[in-house]
Amino acid sequence: MILKMKQTLLLARSLALAWLVAGGSLGAQNSEKSLNPRALQVLDGMSDRIGQMNSCRFDVQIALDSLDSDLGPLRYFNVCEVAYSGADRFYVRAEGQNGRRGLWYNGLDMAYYDFDHGLYGLIPAPEGHSIEAIQYVNETYGIDFPAADFLFPTFTDDLIEAHDRIEYLGLVNIGGTRCHHIVAKAENRSVQLWIEESGAMLPFKMVIFERRKNRMFSYASEFSNWEINPGLPDGLFDFPAPTDARPLKIAAKKNKK
Repeated sequence: MILKMKQTLLLARSLALAWLVAGGSLGAQNSEKSLNPRALQVLDGMSDRIGQMNSCRFDVQIALDSLDSDLGPLRYFNVCEVAYSGADRFYVRAEGQNGRRGLWYNGLDMAYYDFDHGLYGLIPAPEGHSIEAIQYVNETYGIDFPAADFLFPTFTDDLIEAHDRIEYLGLVNIGGTRCHHIVAKAENRSVQLWIEESGAMLPFKMVIFERRKNRMFSYASEFSNWEINPGLPDGLFDFPAPTDARPLKIAAKKNKK
């Protein structure tokens, strides 16, 4: 499924826009932060390589903590197939606790489909750019997109803005893959990133721990089956509604002003 994560569990995507408006200058504020140069070098290297991709396809496994009023802490698991092409097309198909869902964006229209119930809806979104569409739909409808944070060209700067300390913890071998281990820490949240040491420097794993109401919650994502610059057909990003599908109205978040 496409996760509707709590805003407090998300990296601050809106900071990307603020950073651009400010002309990319972080000013003297960074002098008060503890920033490891090696960690920033690895993060920038990852962002540069992602920015050089014309297209990509990958899988991501997600584990998300939640709190049920009756059952207490729960953990949900989801598996997503994700594809991006250029700056204006993406496709997500996910399966997990809430069933099988899909999202398509072709630069003009964004469509949502619930495979289990045969329901589809068209979501108003800005035309022409995946990042703008993702950010708008997340803020307006509360729909989250797997790994979208890594696509922002200001990923490193967003991480700096949202955290007081960023450290490099060295190299670690995870199932045969050597990864750089980086942690970013704020008052009530820490983000751990594992980035492949190989030339591609791809995201391998991310874990977020956050304290809310005296409880610690976590969100984890693990990436696999990366394909860099595959030839993705245009039809992959168009949604042909099945003949028996029923239309669904997708409402904006109640707190949206």
